[in-house]
Amino acid sequence: MADKSQIQKMFRTISPTYDLLNSLLSFHIDKWWRKKTIALFQPQWRQQNKQIILDLCSGTLDLSLQIVKNSKPHIKVVALDFCYEMLQEGKKKIPADWKNRIFLVCADIEHLPVRDNVAGGAVMGFGLRNLIDRQKGLEQIKRTLKPLAKLAILEFSQPNSRFFQALYYLYFLHILPMIGGLISGNSYAYKYLPNSVLKFYTPKQLQKILQQVGFGKVRFSLLTGGIATLHVGKKYVT
Repeated sequence: MADKSQIQKMFRTISPTYDLLNSLLSFHIDKWWRKKTIALFQPQWRQQNKQIILDLCSGTLDLSLQIVKNSKPHIKVVALDFCYEMLQEGKKKIPADWKNRIFLVCADIEHLPVRDNVAGGAVMGFGLRNLIDRQKGLEQIKRTLKPLAKLAILEFSQPNSRFFQALYYLYFLHILPMIGGLISGNSYAYKYLPNSVLKFYTPKQLQKILQQVGFGKVRFSLLTGGIATLHVGKKYVT
């Protein structure tokens, strides 16, 4: 596995083409996955009390923007990512009237500069795979959440169907790295992506880890035949 500085450098290099490649290589399905993730929080956002939502490993702010789009002004977002360049690409997408609702912080999720028990919820899109110490990252997230606050993790996974798997692996292991490398100029990044997914936890393994860290009511939903998985849990207080 790559070390933290290598992963940071990789994202810095591909940041200018990151959004374009996400849309092209996922056939725009990633937008639906993010909408489904944010929909989990909408019932609690109907409350009139102020809420801070953390967007962890926020990248170019796609989830942050979805949160603001689908919530009222009392919801604020703190977007955290360890790659400054990714945040700056995302900053360009924030409309002028949303700038007082999304706050950018360049920080390592394994060392969150956030106080205990302050966040009303947290989302993480395709970032957990890239943490070196995932256990520590999840413990940090739990620390910052209010009791019973919700965490949603959207992450790549592997399809179960053998036929779908054959097509998926052909695309994911061969076609995607070629296209991604040509457009971004960084072939390593788009070889790293499929390799990191293949080595990542199964949905059931991640469910167990979340429970061990201290999240309750942990469940997951397979999306698009298992290409992605949406994990949800609440911070339990013992």
